[in-house]
Amino acid sequence: MITRITQVLLVLCLILSVGLVTASDKTKTPDKAEIRTAIDSGNAKWIEAHRKQDGKLLASLFCEDGAFLLRSGVVLQGRANIEKEFGEFLKDQGPFVMTITTAEMWVIDSLAYEYGDYTRKSLKPGADTATFQGRYFEIWKQQTAGGWKVFRDCGLPK
Repeated sequence: MITRITQVLLVLCLILSVGLVTASDKTKTPDKAEIRTAIDSGNAKWIEAHRKQDGKLLASLFCEDGAFLLRSGVVLQGRANIEKEFGEFLKDQGPFVMTITTAEMWVIDSLAYEYGDYTRKSLKPGADTATFQGRYFEIWKQQTAGGWKVFRDCGLPK
C-alpha cells in the first residue's frame, strides 16, 4: 500500500518531469511491453553492477544528464559523478546481492515512470550483512538513438 508521502512524491515527480518532454519527443507513443522489457533488462544490469561492484556499468544505465538522489539527500548529477561516487560506495561496501521488483510502470510520451521494491545485502566479509529493503522511483527516458536510460532515480520513504 502506498503511503500518503509516497503518493505526494510520485505526483510531484510526475508534474516536474512532464514539462521536460519537448515537442520532438511526442512523435509516437512507445509500446509499453517493449519499454517494460527494456526496464527489466536495465534492472538486471543494475543487479549485476552491484554484484560486480561496477560503478561504470551502473552509470551506463543513466542518461548523460541523469541524476541519482541518494538516501542521504545528495544528488549525483551526470554519468561521470554517478560512476565516481556510487562506484566508490560499491567498492567499499560490496559486492551485493539484490532483487528488484517493479510494482507499477506507466508511460507518457517519451518518459516511463516506474516504482517498486528492492532488497540489497552486502556479501563483503565483515560488513553489515543485514538485508536492506527499500522502495524506489525511476523515470526512464527514451533516447534519440533508441533504447531507454534512467533519467531520474530516487529512493522512497517507507
